[in-house]
Amino acid sequence: MLLEHVAGSEDLDPLVLSFFEDEGIDLVRIGEEGLAASAIAPKSYSSVPLSEDCISRAMAEVVNADRFPLLVMDLYGKHRTGVVVACLRKLQRWSLSAVWHLCSP
Repeated sequence: MLLEHVAGSEDLDPLVLSFFEDEGIDLVRIGEEGLAASAIAPKSYSSVPLSEDCISRAMAEVVNADRFPLLVMDLYGKHRTGVVVACLRKLQRWSLSAVWHLCSP
């Protein structure tokens, strides 16, 4: 597998990108179109809610067995990762109380 050089990868550490490329790790960036390139500062970016389309695209990647093993991460904080993992757990038929309990700090 080759690293996908996608728009916005310039905000990742070059060593991380090099590691991904050396190890054949695919990088898939999923986010709100135009948000990363806008004037929104990283701290305020983390407070922008995810759209349904963004979650749908993330779920399509997360449930794709061809992508395993998989790392889900958020460059600007932890909340987006928690939302994606919570949605995955609901797809796996976890109860809402279990999803909430394990996703909350």
